[in-house]
Amino acid sequence: MTPQGLGARTYAQRVRALLPMPVSAVVGRALLVLTTSGSAGHWSALSCHAAHWPHNPLAHHADVLLYSTRSLSSEFVSRFERVYANNHVGTVVITPPEEADQNEQVIDTFVQALHPPALARYDWVIVSNLDVVMVNATRFVSMLANPETWAVLANCNPDRRCVTECTRAVVHSDFFAFRPREVRFRNQTGVAHAETYARRMFMAAITLGHDAWIQARGFQDRSCRIRAGVRSGRPEVVHYHHKTSTC
Repeated sequence: MTPQGLGARTYAQRVRALLPMPVSAVVGRALLVLTTSGSAGHWSALSCHAAHWPHNPLAHHADVLLYSTRSLSSEFVSRFERVYANNHVGTVVITPPEEADQNEQVIDTFVQALHPPALARYDWVIVSNLDVVMVNATRFVSMLANPETWAVLANCNPDRRCVTECTRAVVHSDFFAFRPREVRFRNQTGVAHAETYARRMFMAAITLGHDAWIQARGFQDRSCRIRAGVRSGRPEVVHYHHKTSTC
């Protein structure tokens, strides 16, 4: 959705014209919440964060919080702090529910990390698993700059291309952004799958047309791995796999 009287192309042109301004003046105050299990893959992905974060428009003003589902080695924490030296405001270790599976751990992390009172001072909260890398954030930041957008999401459904009001999307749980004054993360949802939980949390924004999609359509392999921009040959936000991926 764009401001009244502006076509999508005209609005995008105006946003690009604004981006040379400080990002904080266009987007407002932003918090990047990175989640990790402390795995070897996440350790390796930090090298990609180191390569791309300095060039991210958000790097000049966003706060960064790291949430982990287990205690991290001092080497892991040190490496993370070097990458985000100018932005890191804290590391939080969450103890998952006993015998929780991976989806339950993800949902529990969201519930604990995205509690509204803790986020009230931010205009945007960006949530990313540590194995997701923002390679080129220009288009993403332009989406954040739209005052009519409450959530920027990635669609895993290969059978549906999302533009707005995309109620048939499969909402990726590894990467999303939202305005905390408009989106609330509830404790009790009655769901056990992370993508279903994410979809439910954003359904009001989607139904009202306040959604934007950094990945409009999923891939035919039906793996919920974000690869925004890959089809066009210009990677934007991508899942990093330490055995097959390069930065």
